[in-house]
Amino acid sequence: MSTNDDEARLLRSVALQNASSILIARLRAEQRQEAYLAEAQRLSHTGSFGWRVATGEIVWSEETYRIFQYDRTTTPTVESVLQRVHGIGHLSVDHRGAWRPVVGRAKPGARGHILVQPACRD
Repeated sequence: MSTNDDEARLLRSVALQNASSILIARLRAEQRQEAYLAEAQRLSHTGSFGWRVATGEIVWSEETYRIFQYDRTTTPTVESVLQRVHGIGHLSVDHRGAWRPVVGRAKPGARGHILVQPACRD
């Protein structure tokens, strides 16, 4: 083997170690950010959710599960939200799980809804 081959091998090894270190640092930073967000949501009693439209999957934060009083093993659905929100009868769920106005056009602006907790239902 030549010195050039040894140098190239060493450079590749250093580059891989550097890339690995960068990846680990990024993953740790993401974990810290997620922990900060979860703590902020817990303190402010606000949750968050995501909706992957292509698959229809809904993802809730830990605080959203707590607010809606669902077990963490529950798969979030539009129906599970509708079960807990009072006065949302102007919305319905179509066959793809999308929400759409049923009667007339919804007017822009903030809307308030009351969460109906399981102990309060009746």
